[in-house]
Amino acid sequence: MTLPIPGFQFGLYHVAVPIRSSQLCFIVMLYDHNIKPLQRMQKKAIRLITFSDFDAHTSPLFFELKLLKFQDHIKLQTLYFMHQFFTGKLPNIFDSFFIKTSDKHNVNTRFATRTTFYVPKIRTNYGKFNIRYNGPKLWNETDERFKILTPHLFKKELTKHFIKFY
Repeated sequence: MTLPIPGFQFGLYHVAVPIRSSQLCFIVMLYDHNIKPLQRMQKKAIRLITFSDFDAHTSPLFFELKLLKFQDHIKLQTLYFMHQFFTGKLPNIFDSFFIKTSDKHNVNTRFATRTTFYVPKIRTNYGKFNIRYNGPKLWNETDERFKILTPHLFKKELTKHFIKFY
């Protein structure tokens, strides 16, 4: 899988699959059936730039190129938003956007003493894909060692963590 120009695959990949952080804020609200065509497009682009067969498995290709899959990119941006909230780097309008578990009740449990947020109850699919539900849910599932990192290291280490499982 040698390409003619070093770095060529990344340039071609980003032309074929333009994913920007600002665009992902709106993509988080997409339902699964709306994300599937975008995932297929990303997989086709990966196969194209690596000159792989049309039916080749893409996980090893993502691992080799150290690129995130679309779904993991959405998770990363959601977790980054939560990290920004946790460290107090978001605008003041977001101050009451999420509630810490320790502020919700007085019982001193293991879950409440960690850096976790209250996950609101949902009744609709809209609620399931909303960042007010999805953000705390993903944040609470994230390992504590990532939560204390600086924003740059947070993204870098979480990206490595996602890629490790491909």
